[in-house]
Amino acid sequence: RMRPLDQRHRVLVVGHDRHKLLGLGHVETDHDAVSLTVGVPSESVAVAIELLAELAMQPKFEAKEVEASRRRTLAALGTQADDPSGLADKAASMVLFGKHPYGRPITGTVKSAKTFKKESVVAQHATVFRPDNLRLFVVGQFEPEAVLKLARVLAKA
Repeated sequence: RMRPLDQRHRVLVVGHDRHKLLGLGHVETDHDAVSLTVGVPSESVAVAIELLAELAMQPKFEAKEVEASRRRTLAALGTQADDPSGLADKAASMVLFGKHPYGRPITGTVKSAKTFKKESVVAQHATVFRPDNLRLFVVGQFEPEAVLKLARVLAKA
């Protein structure tokens, strides 16, 4: 299971009793990519890859979690409105990039956050999280062939 540790940095604590997997994960989003990262002991690489695949390809999107995310986003947007540096960055992006996606804030706007629903989250996920659009990077001590075999199996699932 993954649980939020720090909403601002979207750090996740990873724990899975059955496999004794412990590690730290991180979710990061920018205009070009969404990154799911997890650091685990070498002996837990296979379980970590399975967990990442499940998170990426089979998310639950429970209504209460979507609503909680919407509320956190609105709160963050309210906080950002008091940050002169952040406001300047947003204004510069809008001037430089106009209607291009780089000209829009990655967090959205108060208007978009107030109106987003589970259906739009599911639709965006289906657009971004496709096997042909995902990359897996594994660093550390592990058996490359075993990781490659697991990645191929999960990509077909």
